[in-house]
Amino acid sequence: MPKHSQGNRRLRAIVEGLKPILGLAAILAGGIALAWGLLTRDNGREQAPRLPTLDKPIGEMFLTVTVADIGLELTAPDGGKVTVFVPGLPSTSTISDAQPKVDCTDAGGVVAGDSTCTISLQLKKPAFGDYKVRLTASAQHLEVLTVGWGGVGFTRNGGLSMKIAAEPRKTLEFTMIVAPEGVSQRTEPKVVAR
Repeated sequence: MPKHSQGNRRLRAIVEGLKPILGLAAILAGGIALAWGLLTRDNGREQAPRLPTLDKPIGEMFLTVTVADIGLELTAPDGGKVTVFVPGLPSTSTISDAQPKVDCTDAGGVVAGDSTCTISLQLKKPAFGDYKVRLTASAQHLEVLTVGWGGVGFTRNGGLSMKIAAEPRKTLEFTMIVAPEGVSQRTEPKVVAR
């Protein structure tokens, strides 16, 4: 019996020692709950309007493709085509609402006429499906092709970039898919006959 009563005394001593700590924890938890309730309650004031965020599509649907110093040809799922800045070919478009643009600036190079040109193509209300992209360069260099999309019709706004190793007078081709979820690259760039 003495062992049993000695264990009870130890247990009571531990519980008595924990009472002030448990009481303080209960008071602290109650204070936090009360403060949270006061901070989050609806006090009848008008709330500020929420601003639209960039990840939620707003405005007209668009698809933009941009690259520097490389000719760009884009073929839509329905066969419509836009050709911009391709050496030896005129700029043409059979896609309605396509807005091709070439901006050239003098790069101050050693040879007169050196310039850097940015080629961009914007499609308003692009059709969903596979787009064939062809890139043609007159000189060898590494460039970055950027694709952006957004607007109502897509579930989110977004963009992607890919490095393109352009070879002189060769055409690279790859396929990208445009879907409600966004745009992704379907195939790797490969050299094709013009």
